[in-house]
Amino acid sequence: MFAKSIVLSDAFLDMPATARCLYFTLNMVADDDGFVDSPKAIMRQCMASEDDLKILIAKFFLIPFDSGIVVIRHWRINNYLRSDRYTETKYLNEKSTLEVEKTGAYKCNQPVKVAETPQRVPLTERVPKNDIERVEKEYALNYQQLYERGVVKSEKPIVNWAQSRKLTKDCIEKYGLEKILDAVRRSIDNKFIVSKGYVLTTILSAGMLAQLINATDGRIDNDSDVGEVDF
Repeated sequence: MFAKSIVLSDAFLDMPATARCLYFTLNMVADDDGFVDSPKAIMRQCMASEDDLKILIAKFFLIPFDSGIVVIRHWRINNYLRSDRYTETKYLNEKSTLEVEKTGAYKCNQPVKVAETPQRVPLTERVPKNDIERVEKEYALNYQQLYERGVVKSEKPIVNWAQSRKLTKDCIEKYGLEKILDAVRRSIDNKFIVSKGYVLTTILSAGMLAQLINATDGRIDNDSDVGEVDF
């Protein structure tokens, strides 16, 4: 369970989607006291980054310990377990440093070293680190154009990045990077794709991607103007 007061707060929603996804995943694997002993392994499994983990700590959604263990600060707000179903954490040394505030949140009685929140450079303004990011940058630049033209209303695309990155990787392996980049460039002129909110997974879906790759004039099914799109 997740408390709306936590996951719908401005502090939570201001974080990158990857950091939010990491938070949800950590909640799913935590023990009955909210402790997670391998946060970095979970981070890699959900395709989050070290920066996402640092953000969760810097914003006090997680409390870290020198042992590498983390505890979810609002665990008792998010969850309630009956006493007959509760199993105490085995990380008793770490638990002994915590107290429970009146709100139900954990508070650490020892100083916590908080890494500085990294300043992320938008993908549209930096060199991509790999082929997947090259595709994502091309998509992001197109989306930015559509937003500036008022075609889409949301400033940032709503994307399940874990799902789209796996799909992007599979498509690159099947068709090659240049064909995928060319297809994404053409997709901004595709009326159907734009009408669906210009979503990367729509562009890379099997049928649509085949049309884009096989197109010779850079425009598909674009016989009328593109209207404004609501999410």
